[in-house]
Formats: sequence, C-alpha cells, structure tokens
Amino acid sequence: DTTNDTDQTFMLSLIFSQSGGASSPTSKVKLQTSMDKTNWVDVLESTQLTADGSKAENKDANPAGTPLLKWVRAVTVLGGATKPNHTAEVWLTSDAPFSCRQV
Repeated sequence: DTTNDTDQTFMLSLIFSQSGGASSPTSKVKLQTSMDKTNWVDVLESTQLTADGSKAENKDANPAGTPLLKWVRAVTVLGGATKPNHTAEVWLTSDAPFSCRQV
C-alpha cells in the first residue's frame, strides 16, 4: 500500500467470551506487535472478564503513539485455578489500506 503504517490510525474491534472454569477464572485479549516474531510488545489489552459472559470492545490500536510494527498478533490470557472455555473474534481496521496475512 502507499500509506506508511505510522501515518495510519488503527482500531481493534473484538468480541470475547468465557464460561466454566473454577477458582476465579479470568480471560482477556492482548494485541501485540514485533519486528522479529520473537520479541513481542503489548500494545493494548481488553477489559478482563471475571465471570461467565461476553464483552464487545473497540479500542485505539495506537495508544500513546505506539506504532504497530511488522508483525501483529492477538493473544488470549487465561487465569484461575481451572482455565475457562473461551472464544475471541478480533478485527484490525484502519483509515487507510493495509494488508495482513496469516502465518
């Protein structure tokens, strides 16, 4: 594309849910970025779920001017003595063209 990533505004839209688990199960989603797919930096994280249910959120994917680097991924973080069942749908959108590929 013709727009530099640092000149774009990225938004993260997500829907995530959890059910089950024991002893204070929790879940959240993190957006991470990396230059080398080895060293990952957290860019943002969702609200943490602490009970069965679901949550939809839209978040600025460039908080405090943190640029998205060459590689971007979303990861789920689970907590509690018995991890909950969970799902997450994640969309990365921008005000300019960009391309993604699954690796």
